[in-house]
Amino acid sequence: MPITTQRRPAEPNKKKGNGSGKRAEILFDEECINHGIHSFEATNDVGIDRLVYHIDNKGNRVYKNVQVTIGSINTSGNCFQVNKPICRLREDIDIVAICLPVTDEERNINSGRMGKHNIWLLIPAEVYCDDRMFAYYTTDKKGWYIEYKEHLKPPLDKALEAWWLFSRSKISNKLVESFF
Repeated sequence: MPITTQRRPAEPNKKKGNGSGKRAEILFDEECINHGIHSFEATNDVGIDRLVYHIDNKGNRVYKNVQVTIGSINTSGNCFQVNKPICRLREDIDIVAICLPVTDEERNINSGRMGKHNIWLLIPAEVYCDDRMFAYYTTDKKGWYIEYKEHLKPPLDKALEAWWLFSRSKISNKLVESFF
């Protein structure tokens, strides 16, 4: 699993943005509740947006550090732009959660839903930083694009609504390979 771009060190965050991140975090919390997952705001937001835990079959808490972001619809209306390059992803993040707020009237080919709804892409950080991610999605520039009106390509097809990732005790190499 070759990784050419390094993530940033686990150091305090320099806040940037337009407030859309806070909106995405609230949407993420609501969706976690719907899936029986516990999500908490990192008290000093230093690049970890949410601390999430799920209780496994043995009653143990499984913790994950999550970076939450939201896609912005582009001017043509057929793509979402995601402003989360690898170089801004902290090295201690486990999962990147991307919200795509769909408002189309026609049924979405990926979610099967129509009208206003959110599509969630839950991507293990090891997948997000893997060179194979670049086959269909450029993630090392300021923005990268997701054509959500077409079938998602690997690895995002496996990341679609992958809430089950939070129940895994660890993200193994075998799990990462399954995304490609």
